[in-house]
Amino acid sequence: MLNEKAGDMEEGNYYIPIFLTKTGDMERRTIKISLCEDNAYYNTLLSRKISCYIAQLEEIENIDFDLECYTTRKECLKNIDLDVHLLITDYYLEQGSTAQELIHKVRRLCDHCTIIILSTAKHSHVIDDLLKEGVESFIHKDEQTLLSIYQTIDRLLKNEVKK
Repeated sequence: MLNEKAGDMEEGNYYIPIFLTKTGDMERRTIKISLCEDNAYYNTLLSRKISCYIAQLEEIENIDFDLECYTTRKECLKNIDLDVHLLITDYYLEQGSTAQELIHKVRRLCDHCTIIILSTAKHSHVIDDLLKEGVESFIHKDEQTLLSIYQTIDRLLKNEVKK
């Protein structure tokens, strides 16, 4: 949310998105976001928080958001749009699979897509490999997760408005 207090920030410091100016009566564009998280509870939590955040941005900016949420890698691959702007995915997915196959296939479908990985794991070799494969960022699942996702959405919004 726009003024949601970020986890362990000092009292009185609130997160405010980077780019919040009215763009006028220009044609509305759409930023497409896909979320792949196999834990149903966490998927619902993230999707609700992200939906509230982007709804606020839609009121301020001349842009629409489309959020699609999936609980399996297979479902995500089957339904992902070719023009998706942002893929947020858990690293460890259903039945012991990882996001690496998903990343490779999404990269082939839409090479411009920004990909961020969420995980509780902190294996530096995995993080390094993912960053070499073009993953934008690796976000550790903690109290700062939503703040990091919001900042990524803000960067996408800023880049989209520049176009």
